[in-house]
Amino acid sequence: MAMIRKDAHYGWTVTTYFDFRDNMRIKVLTMKRHGGNLVTTASAMRQDGAFESHMVYADFSKNILSERVRVTEKAALDQHNRVIAMRDEIIAMAVQHYEAKGEMQ
Repeated sequence: MAMIRKDAHYGWTVTTYFDFRDNMRIKVLTMKRHGGNLVTTASAMRQDGAFESHMVYADFSKNILSERVRVTEKAALDQHNRVIAMRDEIIAMAVQHYEAKGEMQ
């Protein structure tokens, strides 16, 4: 289920999590980035109780979609939902990332 909010700095932000492997999940985040583009990223997060962590340059992270649009609630939700529809592809990219590092069998 997508969580949507609006803040003063990033405007409309949409977040969805889905399970990836035992102690990990993938966070899909759609928000306005520097330069004005609406960007959706997918990042693997390690779970430890109520805490989550992402190790930069070690854990999977990828910009999935970037568009130059006016960042409205509708635009953010539409782009986010298009990326969520790519769930299987995102999981495959994450698996490939960790297999290349020898972390998945």
